Amino acid sequence: MLGRGLITDPSLADKLTGVIKETDFEKFRRLHDTLYHEYQKVMSPDINVLYRMKELWSYWRVMFDGKDRNIKRLLKAKKYAEYEEVVYRIL
Repeated sequence: MLGRGLITDPSLADKLTGVIKETDFEKFRRLHDTLYHEYQKVMSPDINVLYRMKELWSYWRVMFDGKDRNIKRLLKAKKYAEYEEVVYRIL
């Protein structure tokens, strides 16, 4: 269960150890961008990468309570451009 917790909150390990070096937002942004770009390198077509990212957003959506409308748009995206536009509104 720790794995799901770390996916949901990337700074969880830092919180448990009491060491926080960067904000949660910066760590989350870096995690998202790294995963997204690495999936793009090894997977194709667009929709396969987006399915993977949408699955992760099902965990991450709890961190963005006031942005439900944008998250719903994100989950409907079918192209990289649509996905990226909505992600950068949220982040």
